[in-house]
Amino acid sequence: MPDLDLSLNELAARNKAIWQMDAAGLSPAQRAMPALVHRNAYAPAADQTRVLLVGGLSGRQADVYLVLDALRNYLAGGDGLARSVALSAVPCGNPDGRETGGVPRNSAGGNPASGYPPQDNFFFDKQNPEARYLWRWIGFQAPDLLLEVRAGDQVAWEATPGATSVIPNSRPMAVDDSLLAALSAGKPNGVGTVPGLRLTAPRHALTAELARLWQSLARASKLPLSPARRTLDTRRRRTPLEIARLLSSVYGHKLDPVTYTQGVSVSGRLRLAKLDPQDRATVPDVVKLVEPYASGAREVFTGRVAPGSFNGLAWAQELTQATGDRRYADMLVSAANRYQAGASGGAPPPSDPDFRTEDMFMNGSI
Repeated sequence: MPDLDLSLNELAARNKAIWQMDAAGLSPAQRAMPALVHRNAYAPAADQTRVLLVGGLSGRQADVYLVLDALRNYLAGGDGLARSVALSAVPCGNPDGRETGGVPRNSAGGNPASGYPPQDNFFFDKQNPEARYLWRWIGFQAPDLLLEVRAGDQVAWEATPGATSVIPNSRPMAVDDSLLAALSAGKPNGVGTVPGLRLTAPRHALTAELARLWQSLARASKLPLSPARRTLDTRRRRTPLEIARLLSSVYGHKLDPVTYTQGVSVSGRLRLAKLDPQDRATVPDVVKLVEPYASGAREVFTGRVAPGSFNGLAWAQELTQATGDRRYADMLVSAANRYQAGASGGAPPPSDPDFRTEDMFMNGSI
C-alpha cells in the first residue's frame, strides 16, 4: 500500500507556496489523519473560494487515490485556478480502516463515515474519535465548500442545500448522519453551516468532472462565503472589550467552592468593570456573591487547604479598591499569612512539595 504521508509530504515540498502539512486528528490506534492545508485556508483577506476536499472515510484505498488525483488536478489548473480556489484536503478520514483492511470500520469498530453530528465524548471517544476530530476541525476551518470524493462505477454528483447551483442537475443529498449532510444543517459547532458536494466517479472520469467544478467556482457569483466562514469573520472583527463582555457573561458568577478557577474569573469581571463604561452592575453583584464569606457566615476554607484554594481570593484586592471595604483585603492577607517558611531549597508550605509551575502561579498571585 503506498505511503500516504510520503505522497503528501512530496506534494507539500514541491508546492511550498500553496500547501503545508497538518493533521486533522487521530484514530483509535493513534494514527494521524494527515492533511494538506492551503496557506490561505485561514487568511481573512484572501478572496479565493475555500474548498476542503475529504476522502477515505470508508478507509478504501480507491477513495484515497481519488483525493491524490484531485490534488494533482488542482495543480495542473495553474495560476488561473489558484487565484479563484484555495484547496485543502484530508485524503483519508479512516486511517485505521485503510491500514487494517477492516473497512468501513476503524480499529475500534467505529465508522468515521457516519454518526454526525457527534453528540458527546469528543476527543475521549474510544470508538469513533475520527468523526469528532473531523467535525471540529472542519467547523473551525470553515471552508466555503466541502467536497467529498468516492470511487464508483458511475459518475454521480450529490449536493446539500447551498451547493445545488454549483453543479447543475446534481442530486439532492439524502438527509442522514453523514458528514456532509450534518454540516449543512442547523448550526454546526455553534458556528454555521458548510455547503457540500459529493462526487462518486471512476478514476478515469475524475479529470472531466473536476473541470466542471473548477469552472463553476471560477464564477464568483456562483458560491458565496459559507455561513461558517462569515460567522468566524464576524468574530474576528470583535474588539477585545466585546470579547471580554462575552466571557464575563459566562464566567465569574459563582464562588463555591472557593478555588482559583472561580476566583480568577471573579477578578476578571472586576477588572473588566473598571474598563467598561457600560458596566454598572458588576461590583454590586460581586459584593452579594462574596458576602457570605466576608461576613463569616460561611467558612472560606475547610479541611486541608491547597494553594489553589487561596487563589479563590484573587478578586479581594480589586473589590477593596472598588468599594473601600477592607474586609476583602483582610481575607487576602489572612490567606497569605498561612504560608510558612520552607526548608532550604524546598517549597513553602502549604505548597505542593513537588512545587510545579502552577504552584508558582498560585503562590505568586497571593
